[in-house]
Amino acid sequence: MKLLKLLSVIVLILIPIKGFCDGPELKFLDKRIVNIGDVKTDIVKDVIVKFKNTGDKALCIYQHYLTCNCTSVKYDKQIYQPNEEGQFYISIDTSHKLGHQTIVVRFLTNTIPEYHIVRIEMNVVP
Repeated sequence: MKLLKLLSVIVLILIPIKGFCDGPELKFLDKRIVNIGDVKTDIVKDVIVKFKNTGDKALCIYQHYLTCNCTSVKYDKQIYQPNEEGQFYISIDTSHKLGHQTIVVRFLTNTIPEYHIVRIEMNVVP
């Protein structure tokens, strides 16, 4: 019984301590799910998604993964200091596409959780 009480006290003490979870944090300043509506086919549509490192350590963007080879991604740099803002530049080639499309980009970072997802919804029209 004493051990259970001691463990409960330790857990209650550790939960509110901010230092327990310090590190980088990627926060989207825009929506991470973006609906760009109707887009003409056979064009390249650019989307910018803004984010900020709201943590207290440097945010590292290691890599990104695409669900479609019609998509390319760029960002200003790979390391963002605390309180620093950045942008993901996502370009989507709508050639050979019609109808509802969902593009997903997954970013691998040094945060917890490690992956952050941006989803772009659009309707490609002739």
